[in-house]
Amino acid sequence: MDAAYISTIIEKELTASPGVRNWHGITTENIRQYLVPPHQEEFQAWNGNPITVWVVLDEIPDEPESGYLVVFNSCGQKFGLALKPSQSKPGTVLGFYGTFLETLAGM
Repeated sequence: MDAAYISTIIEKELTASPGVRNWHGITTENIRQYLVPPHQEEFQAWNGNPITVWVVLDEIPDEPESGYLVVFNSCGQKFGLALKPSQSKPGTVLGFYGTFLETLAGM
C-alpha cells in the first residue's frame, strides 16, 4: 500500500461521481484545495489504542488543531474520519465508514 495507490482510489471515486457536496462546504469545485498528499500518521483509535492511518483530506488546512481529517485504513480498506491532534490530546480516529465519498458525505 502506498500513497499513489490511495490517490488512485480517490481519483476513481471523484471521476465516477456526479458531484460532491457536504455540510462543511466541500464541493466538486473546491475539493482539490482540501485533498492532501496521502501520508501516514499515528492516531488514537476510539477505543484508546494507537492506530496508524493515511491522512488524505484536511477540512481546515490552515488550522492545525481544528476540523476533521478524512483518513484511510489500509488494513480494512475503508475511509474514515479523525479529529486533529491538539496540544492537550492526540488526534482521534472516530470511525471508518466505507468509501471516500461516503465518508465525506458523513462528515
